[in-house]
Amino acid sequence: MKGFTLIETALVLFLIALLVTTNLNFRAFNKTFFYLRDTAKNFAFALNTISDLSQTIIEKPAGHFFCAYGIYIPNETTYQVLGFSTSTNLCEIVFSTSTYMNDFINFNLSQKKYILQNQQIVTSPVPSLSLDTNLTLGSRMLFSTSDKNCSTGRLNPPLLIMYGYSFSDLFFLYQQAGSSWQKIDADYLYLCFEKNLERYTIRINRLGQINFEK
Repeated sequence: MKGFTLIETALVLFLIALLVTTNLNFRAFNKTFFYLRDTAKNFAFALNTISDLSQTIIEKPAGHFFCAYGIYIPNETTYQVLGFSTSTNLCEIVFSTSTYMNDFINFNLSQKKYILQNQQIVTSPVPSLSLDTNLTLGSRMLFSTSDKNCSTGRLNPPLLIMYGYSFSDLFFLYQQAGSSWQKIDADYLYLCFEKNLERYTIRINRLGQINFEK
């Protein structure tokens, strides 16, 4: 009877260990399998967040007026969600000429202010609340103005997707060329998240509306 109990106990422990291992492996598989989809959804959430923020002017601290918010994409594997401030609440001045806009962007990229998930603006990233993303090894982002596979009409980083106050019904797209930023006029922006042979695409139209293509 005692021997049978030991065998029975060992069998139960084996089954428990098997179930735990299976569950952990299943979670790891799901995390990997849906990585591109979840990454695309996180980007869409970040885009909606800056669109919401751009509908008002935030003064923080005194004398610093946030007239725009953007997603800065320095390379194919990284993006940062930032606030862009100036010393005047007349935000239309910032967007009035390419020179003003270029200085506005460069100044804020040299002194970054980060947007968190709770829409707070901070001067240093907070990992637990950050909207910023560094893609996993083997993943990358590709950009196109015409092709949902991002094979043609491609734009190369650094790129900046920006919403500005009083322009909340559309976004601005800029591409860096040297020390200046060139505005890209296009009806759509296709953003392809790739990992090995997999791809997940989102399409953003001029009004900032997002469609998941896959």
